[in-house]
Amino acid sequence: MYFFISVKPNSKVEKIEKKDGEWMIRINAPALAGKANERLIEFLAGMLNLPKSKLHLVKGKTGRLKCIQIDAETEYVHAMLEQAMDLKVHKN
Repeated sequence: MYFFISVKPNSKVEKIEKKDGEWMIRINAPALAGKANERLIEFLAGMLNLPKSKLHLVKGKTGRLKCIQIDAETEYVHAMLEQAMDLKVHKN
């Protein structure tokens, strides 16, 4: 499945949010030398309980809007994201 998301780097708290049908992930890594993208993949993989190799950044390597290919069933991904959102705050 393809997952479209907005990313906010340099956040104090890492979390996932959904507003008006749009997903946003706040991560604490800076937007330098791909560090935010690396942390985004780590964060999502942990949230989805998937190995990082199952997530691929397809579009948005230098922007805040990202397209990530996730090698998993759509229903599973949506359920895990909703569950993670209910937890509100995620720690490393």
